[in-house]
Amino acid sequence: MTDLNPDNAEVAALFADGTETFTVPDQALTPGTYLYALVAVSPYGVFSEIGPALEVVVQDDGSVDPPVGNEPTDLTVTAIAGGVLLVRWRYSEAGQPAEPTGFKIYSVSDDPTPVWTLLATIPLRGSSRYRWNSAALAHETELSLCVRAYKTYTYGEGEEAYDVDYETANTATVTAAADAEGPPAITGLTAELIG
Repeated sequence: MTDLNPDNAEVAALFADGTETFTVPDQALTPGTYLYALVAVSPYGVFSEIGPALEVVVQDDGSVDPPVGNEPTDLTVTAIAGGVLLVRWRYSEAGQPAEPTGFKIYSVSDDPTPVWTLLATIPLRGSSRYRWNSAALAHETELSLCVRAYKTYTYGEGEEAYDVDYETANTATVTAAADAEGPPAITGLTAELIG
């Protein structure tokens, strides 16, 4: 990871011992690159060494995520033979803020809040049309699906390098139920000899 220079560091927030998830309070940050790291402080005011730093990039529009790409469009899902769902979408490079690494396909369920389950990642191929087949599902299994573009950024160097995926923020889904049985069998078929 990235090293943080303690001589230029400022305290962004203080957290109690045992805190696992926390939010840094809102800060008026100008566009640029910022590093955040954790330091343990004893009751006697003794500081530990500064831990690995997380790099945060503030864009010109105030967002903290780097550019990703355009949102996929024309998303459809169709039930095909064998309980498989066929997902199709389009991607346009026109005006994209960055070229994405690829696409992530999610199943989205409400339980009662949305639960996003990653089903697959598809690499960018330079094509405008994409498709993906699900695994065979039980008959009438219903899935709501969303496709997002994502881009992988690498931070740090050498053995301390790490990857972070950033995604488009679209949440629209399409829904279909798997058909593992096919059409009903034809009945009442008879044959007649003519001639």
